[in-house]
Amino acid sequence: ARRMSDLEDLLLQMEDRNEGLQAASRTFEKSTQILELALAERAEACDAAWGEARAQRAHYEAQLVNVRNVEAARAAAAAADELQSHQALQRMQQVAVVKASEEAKLAKRLESS
Repeated sequence: ARRMSDLEDLLLQMEDRNEGLQAASRTFEKSTQILELALAERAEACDAAWGEARAQRAHYEAQLVNVRNVEAARAAAAAADELQSHQALQRMQQVAVVKASEEAKLAKRLESS
């Protein structure tokens, strides 16, 4: 009888431990679910941040293209101004050569007469 009582006590202890283990298992499963949800939320936040970063990069790249286009336009305008100045200088030199030539011809005529 005593042995039966010891076995019953042992069985009760094992059932208590089993219930404790099952409770711990349920707690672990709930914690795992909570962690999985948190991880999924973080992943969504990271995806959103990544998308925003890509959009900002595209915006900055477009601004850089605009800046480069403005710089190229300014350089082209400066080159056009320089070319116009050079052409104006050439015309003035041509006019001066023509005038000098005409003056030399007039001076020869005056000397001849």
